[in-house]
Amino acid sequence: PLGRLGLYGVLNLLQETAWMHAESLGFGLKHMEKEGLFWVVTRQKIEMRKWHAFGRQIQIQTWLRAPEGAFVAREFRILDENAQEIGTAR
Repeated sequence: PLGRLGLYGVLNLLQETAWMHAESLGFGLKHMEKEGLFWVVTRQKIEMRKWHAFGRQIQIQTWLRAPEGAFVAREFRILDENAQEIGTAR
């Protein structure tokens, strides 16, 4: 309604990016089901410097941090169409 990417929209994009990244690393749904395992996002922290206008393109980069026991932190960078960072998430 405000003409810009909102909180739920960006959180959905981060979840989708995490899923695609896990698939590319061999930890996607089908692989994990075969092992009787699964992963979930338990916490999120997001910091946005700018909420992008609806219809504009963004890029999301993600990577994993070193495991801490049973937990692995995932980092995100959210970039605008000029490759300028507009947000981060963990």
